[in-house]
Amino acid sequence: MKGEDRSHALETILQVLCLVVEQVKCCVIVTEEGLPVASYPVDGDGNGPGQMIESTELAALAASLTGAGERTMHRLAQGKPGRLVLEGEAGTMLSFPVGEVSLAVLVASDANLAQVLFAAQKAAEEIESVLSPI
Repeated sequence: MKGEDRSHALETILQVLCLVVEQVKCCVIVTEEGLPVASYPVDGDGNGPGQMIESTELAALAASLTGAGERTMHRLAQGKPGRLVLEGEAGTMLSFPVGEVSLAVLVASDANLAQVLFAAQKAAEEIESVLSPI
């Protein structure tokens, strides 16, 4: 798959995730270094200034959380981490490892987490298939 096709496929996966689960505010595929590979909605598509986090910021924070989770699980001899869940008063951030990248999902506080986890895990599997070498 060519680079352009791969980028479009990744963006489509993220778009479907956000459209299928209304409570998903933003999602981004992020490298271990914190660089966004793809995101949805695209920065600037929010409901006004300050109402949506930028994908670069979410990517950096997700990479930081993922790194801390990996170090913690290693230190506790618990193996590689699976999904990470960070709950707050106004919402939840989820991070799913997908090979060399992670899928970070920002979710509203009133979300049905079971539905979000199911849809995000499916998206992570699709991302992995797009990024896997042929």
